[in-house]
Amino acid sequence: MLNLSNVQIILIKARVLRVLFSSSIFAFMLEKKIDKKNVYREYLLLFLQEISIACPACKKHAFVLTPDYVFGYPIQTRLQCFNCNHTEEKSMNHNLYFFNGRLRDKMNDQTQIVGIPIDPFFHQPLWFQMPYKDHVLWGYSREHLKDVLNALTSLLERNYGTKRSLRTHLIKHLPKWLRENVADRMAAAKFIENWLNESV
Repeated sequence: MLNLSNVQIILIKARVLRVLFSSSIFAFMLEKKIDKKNVYREYLLLFLQEISIACPACKKHAFVLTPDYVFGYPIQTRLQCFNCNHTEEKSMNHNLYFFNGRLRDKMNDQTQIVGIPIDPFFHQPLWFQMPYKDHVLWGYSREHLKDVLNALTSLLERNYGTKRSLRTHLIKHLPKWLRENVADRMAAAKFIENWLNESV
């Protein structure tokens, strides 16, 4: 019988998970200890392959498509509008920046900005965004909004009224301001339902 040390078992499990998920975002999370405060930021990276934006030419619904997006690697991305046929393409190195309340001075068109209502690659305004009180409710895509709605619905159904009572697997789906107030979560859920019911 093969005897394996605990370290060897952990390494084997890590390799299996990498193959299953086929994404370096998961490898990154396995190899580095991520601060719990940054879980929401890491979660957003799961929705960067197809992003809904306002077309810079006609202002209608367009898309930023990055089907081969892998965290930590250079990418090839494309802006495509099926209304006016406006198209842009862009190659980018890995220069990722999570917005934390202020923009860095050393930013350029190669900086991937995550965490605010613009697409990370072409820096165009997101299609799904709406001002709410002192915040902006936004989503990268319908898929992202569905995931956020599921989290909000779960929290409301289970009556998690305080920040302490929120479970980690639900917290990661929400920005900080939606974790702290039940009324805000109810309003956000209603807005998202309306968005999802609209035609694309």
